[in-house]
Amino acid sequence: NNNGGGSLRLGPTVPLALSRRLLHRQGCGFLDETVAAIVSGAADRFLATVLQQSIACRDRRLKGEDLMISTHPQRQELTHFRKRRRKELKAR
Repeated sequence: NNNGGGSLRLGPTVPLALSRRLLHRQGCGFLDETVAAIVSGAADRFLATVLQQSIACRDRRLKGEDLMISTHPQRQELTHFRKRRRKELKAR
């Protein structure tokens, strides 16, 4: 599924050439080219996990701000500013 409207990316996020270069710099000698593909896939998985966790953290923070505003009436004047900021963050 491609809900973003952009082109569907079929290749790895971390290029194989970069994985090969990193392995070479670390002194890893390997004969099989699939080693770089495995490292690239692991890096892709790591990046996806970090992205998912950052989105979850942002959503929790925004939910906490909403809860704080609803429980503290004196802070309701900040609602307009925070809603605008939330829209800007979600647009990114």
